This record gives sequence, structure tokens and C-alpha cells, in this order.
Amino acid sequence: MTIYNGQSESMTDIYDLLERKYMMHVLLAIRDEPGITKTGIIKSEMGNDKSKFNRIKELIEAGFVTVGQDERAHNQMKLYLTPRGQEVVKILDQLSTIKVMEPVES
Repeated sequence: MTIYNGQSESMTDIYDLLERKYMMHVLLAIRDEPGITKTGIIKSEMGNDKSKFNRIKELIEAGFVTVGQDERAHNQMKLYLTPRGQEVVKILDQLSTIKVMEPVES
């Protein structure tokens, strides 16, 4: 069990975080383009901008994503996966390789 944001974290907390709308989209966008900006993620796909912004904030607070500054544009924050975030993305990638079985007719 790890501690973040001053609170104890359980597996249930992690599951709750990951199942929120746009959470996986945000993680995978950062994996695919390390250093992407918040604006880049928000504009990358149709959907609620505020929800995606909130997911970015939650991922940072949970320690899955870290923020760095662009050397040329100091007002732009670049997003990167932390080792913890990389581990989660690795698991997501493994899950995507599982073949879904066809329903069995009774």
C-alpha cells in the first residue's frame, strides 16, 4: 500500500481511478507522445474537455504522471509517465492482447 496526497491507497482506489472516463485515453496519449501538453490531450479526441483536464490532474496527484516545463515555452507544461504510470500502461498493453471469447450458445 502506498501513500499519495496524504492518504493511504488501496487497490480499490487504483481501480476506481483507472475506470473513470478518459483515464486510459489520457495515460495512453502520454505513452504515445511523451511530453504532450494538457492542451494536446484535451484536443486529441472528441469528448468533454473538463473531464479530461480532471483526469490529468488526478493522474498527477496519484503519481502516475509528472509535469515538466517546455524549455522554449515556459508556460507550457509537458506531461510524462512516471515509473508507476509506465507500469500501469504495461499492464494495459498486456490486457489488450487477450482474445475475447465468443459467447457460448446454450
